[in-house]
Amino acid sequence: MPNYARGEVPITLNGNKYKLVPSFECLCKIEAETGMGIVALARKVYASDFTLTEITSIITHGLNAAGEPATFGAVGPMVVASGVLSEGIQTPVRAFFDHAITGGQKKSAEGNVKAAKS
Repeated sequence: MPNYARGEVPITLNGNKYKLVPSFECLCKIEAETGMGIVALARKVYASDFTLTEITSIITHGLNAAGEPATFGAVGPMVVASGVLSEGIQTPVRAFFDHAITGGQKKSAEGNVKAAKS
């Protein structure tokens, strides 16, 4: 069972349930491996404009942060088998970035209105 307070996001690959965790170390490894900052990479993910290498890196490091002994070479074929643009891949990876960027804080409509007025 994922611990949402910790930022754990459930993902299913090859019919097996796993968790992704956006830990600091994980995010730094993703940035180093992809050559992109987390915010820029998140924008690509939200726009479904990422490479297979990028999405595989994100999932591999997210699984490792959750304690899974995942490797890039093993995760890539599972991503392809699941469907790179499937909801089963897109939704958890977007949730992973949502937590990484906001720290799990929900946006407040009231806060957005106050910010717009200032």
